[in-house]
Amino acid sequence: MSALVQHPGYDEERLQRVCGQLPCRDVQAGMLLSLMGQPHQYSFPSIFIYGHRSSGKSHVMHVLLKELELPHAMVSCVECLSVAVLFEQVLLSFFGCDAASLLPRSPSLSDFVRVYRQQRSQRPAEQTRYIVMEKAELLRDADANLLPALLRLQELVEDNVTVILLSEIVWDKFRPNTGCFEPLQLHFPDYSKGIAVHTHTHTHTHTHTHSTSAGAMTLRDDDRRLANGVKCEICTCDLVLTLKAATVETVCVT
Repeated sequence: MSALVQHPGYDEERLQRVCGQLPCRDVQAGMLLSLMGQPHQYSFPSIFIYGHRSSGKSHVMHVLLKELELPHAMVSCVECLSVAVLFEQVLLSFFGCDAASLLPRSPSLSDFVRVYRQQRSQRPAEQTRYIVMEKAELLRDADANLLPALLRLQELVEDNVTVILLSEIVWDKFRPNTGCFEPLQLHFPDYSKGIAVHTHTHTHTHTHTHSTSAGAMTLRDDDRRLANGVKCEICTCDLVLTLKAATVETVCVT
């Protein structure tokens, strides 16, 4: 059993569901939960998660925040064409559309902090709020004051909020030349070839054609029954066979 399931402060049944959705990434998920701490305690102000594309950074964050029901705002830096969109999305996620409408037409960082503080005083955080910035390396092209402010946002808004940056580049290439608050760092290594195949075939329904002693097999969902002794040659799991229109069809049952 993964150590992730025994993390204090979180419901064990929910953690079990998290483990089931994160094959071969339970170690990174457990380390991330350790950095985040228990939900009702103040977390570290900012966390920097880096790794190559398709290393599971976004998927792990989505699963953790959704399954553990943690208040959060997921922000894509690709889609945020301006800081106004970023500020509006954060306020909308945490406080609703009325709060977002309080921002002026072209809000500054101080406008965002002011509105956030007003809303926080009316709706104090019962547990840590998380702002997750995907493709965060694009923040290097934004206003020079934005990234340093996000890294210490917890201090600026006086709230239990943590900013998590997801990046494909290392912190040394990310760090502003002017200096800033140093976030905690977590590396997501690349999947090995074997782990990548295992992850793909167990987190998605098989879409490849199975080659077994029964012949070429393709996927369907109707009239299934368990085949005796038939194994998938990709992941060695049992297959469900369907006999329909003289075609043998399969799907993994793991």
